[in-house]
Amino acid sequence: MILSFPDLDAVIGDIRDRLDPSASWGIGAHVSLIYPFARARRITPELLETVRRVASATQPFDVRFDHTGWFGEETVWLRPAPQPALDDVVARCLAAFPQYPPYGGEFDEFVPHLTLATGNSAQEAKDAEREVLPELPISTMATGLTVVAGAPEPGGFDVVGEYPFTAREDSLR
Repeated sequence: MILSFPDLDAVIGDIRDRLDPSASWGIGAHVSLIYPFARARRITPELLETVRRVASATQPFDVRFDHTGWFGEETVWLRPAPQPALDDVVARCLAAFPQYPPYGGEFDEFVPHLTLATGNSAQEAKDAEREVLPELPISTMATGLTVVAGAPEPGGFDVVGEYPFTAREDSLR
């Protein structure tokens, strides 16, 4: 399950096309909320209804990517500025799907991020960072949850469903 930011492909798509394998899998600019998520055969109407409920209880919100971050020396990513709405949707997604811990539970802490480059040389990652820094900050809007399923191979992922954030401010009080 991801937050998709298709408008950012105009800004960072070239970098991701070269240096982030998920771009070749068919996944545009995004922040993963739960990856891996359910395999295609386990995506049921009930699971999708839960995603819809989480999305319908969420308002669209601004996201501002203002810094880069690193995982090791070969993965550079964009860091969203602290945002209570992002923290809230992450927490609600994780609570709704405890059977799918982010990254299979491999890491102690969940770090929301938009990957620019991974699985390449440290120099290529540094070059990607150098290329994106003049573009920062990059602002966009989170408008819904996207469920994708497939295999980590070129063209291997498809969008299963898109669930817009539809809550109104007065309905959240």
